[in-house]
Amino acid sequence: MLALALGPLAATGSDPYKGTRTPLKAPDCIADASQSFFADDVPQSELQHVITPAGRFYAIGRYLGASDALFTTDYDFGRFDDAYPIPALRGLPLTGMKLAGDVRAAQRTWQPDGDADTSSALQLQCDEFGSYINTWTFPYRALVGEGPHAVYGYDFPAGLAPPLYDADPATDVVLEADVEIPWLATFADPAAPLPIPPIGQVTLFFYALDRVSGKPLAVLIEIFDNRYTTLRYPEPRAMHDTEVPFLSIPLNPVATFATPNPKSSYFTGTPWSGLRLFSVRVTQAQFRSGIAAINALCGDHRDYAWCEAQFVDGSAYSDDVSRYDLTSFGLLHEVFGTDDRNHLSMGVHAKGLGMWRLR
Repeated sequence: MLALALGPLAATGSDPYKGTRTPLKAPDCIADASQSFFADDVPQSELQHVITPAGRFYAIGRYLGASDALFTTDYDFGRFDDAYPIPALRGLPLTGMKLAGDVRAAQRTWQPDGDADTSSALQLQCDEFGSYINTWTFPYRALVGEGPHAVYGYDFPAGLAPPLYDADPATDVVLEADVEIPWLATFADPAAPLPIPPIGQVTLFFYALDRVSGKPLAVLIEIFDNRYTTLRYPEPRAMHDTEVPFLSIPLNPVATFATPNPKSSYFTGTPWSGLRLFSVRVTQAQFRSGIAAINALCGDHRDYAWCEAQFVDGSAYSDDVSRYDLTSFGLLHEVFGTDDRNHLSMGVHAKGLGMWRLR
């Protein structure tokens, strides 16, 4: 997969200390989680994904088991139970989410009465989300441009997607959530290693659509990748996942195309317990520079989806940021580098996911 990296860009726009936030979509408290759990087992290359709801937050797991059915369970995936077979793990956080009331109402698994050793799981309660992916519990399958994953997201209804930016050139957009990743266990089989080791990633993301041409693009804000426990964070880059071009931006003080807000945590490869704020600001100048990187990528790969030339200068995407609508945003928990002999299990907890304009 081609990556196009550019150097740091000066961030201009609103003052993050004094600016006023206007919600594009603020966090919601889900009253009935049963209407917001989904599963999908169809690869994106076949373009037949399960249709998620527009106008409310949802959780979906993809390729986490042979069945699209989601089951209820009394097992609390927030922590290892007190009877867990490995005494040293008893009581330790799994997703770290602390459920209140009826556990069955707030969780779904890929096996009836699933637990940490038999199933992956999703959790939803009010404005909190939990994801547990255990690759030991489902068979390996070859996927192109993606891996087994879970998404906590929000899609705007058709015709109601707001402009990403308003008419003020000083207006920025802000995407944020509180996140913890308290559990990660990996196993790389020395007798059958893969080109990459078992990898767990967590990103914040949003999708924008050029309302004139109908072309989509995505912005991914990387907050965790276990390959970078000791390595320096990766370079920002323009990429393509066979479905849509996107910017991949590790959240750090010198990131290209985006800027951490004050008090935000930064990209890391080390798991942690306890919610931390991850808050990112994208100015209009940064978004425009990101479009330029995507246009450069598309210029070298006209055969990629959405990369055909749209304008007389050969650009695939307009650099007029006022043309773009915000169609969806969310948090992505995804794993790679696993098969029937190389595995990982990983827990993620998020709270207060939302997106705002800042001026």
